[in-house]
Amino acid sequence: MSVVEDLAEFAVSLDAGSLPERIRERARVCVLNGVGMALAGTRVPHVATARQAALAMEGGMPGPATVLGGGRRTGIAGAILANATLF
Repeated sequence: MSVVEDLAEFAVSLDAGSLPERIRERARVCVLNGVGMALAGTRVPHVATARQAALAMEGGMPGPATVLGGGRRTGIAGAILANATLF
């Protein structure tokens, strides 16, 4: 397995109820912060460049993943590039 697959498996199998409340609260704060930063970043010029690069990487073909802020679909690698730029 790759590191990404290991991380995905860990995330999917995690039982939030088994974590201490302070950890759950910190995770909520981090997720909300990330979403806020992503929303604020949708109009930043380098994000548009990353979106264009992501779509070009995948040949402009629709794929299984969504590019946030634009609704376009592309391959997983392309969406990771564009979406990570937001966060």
